[in-house]
Amino acid sequence: EAVDFSKAVVTPEVSPVGVQISSGASVDSLRLSWSLLSDRHSEALKNLEPRFVARGDEEAPTFDLIAGPIKSRTDALKVCKALAAKGVP
Repeated sequence: EAVDFSKAVVTPEVSPVGVQISSGASVDSLRLSWSLLSDRHSEALKNLEPRFVARGDEEAPTFDLIAGPIKSRTDALKVCKALAAKGVP
């Protein structure tokens, strides 16, 4: 059997993305936000899971609520548009 030494095709791995849908001073407040948003906007947020990302410092912590994973930036923009159409910034 012959070996094909033609030019190799490399397909980069695509990393999933998420969308920031809220921020707050505590993880508990973001859990409540996720509960309300996922109930009210189940079509846009179906199959997504919440993640909480800490930022700021120990004196003034803040947290972001990230929904994902989403396959691509294009799909993330679709989620953002669907939420914006319903009044979710």
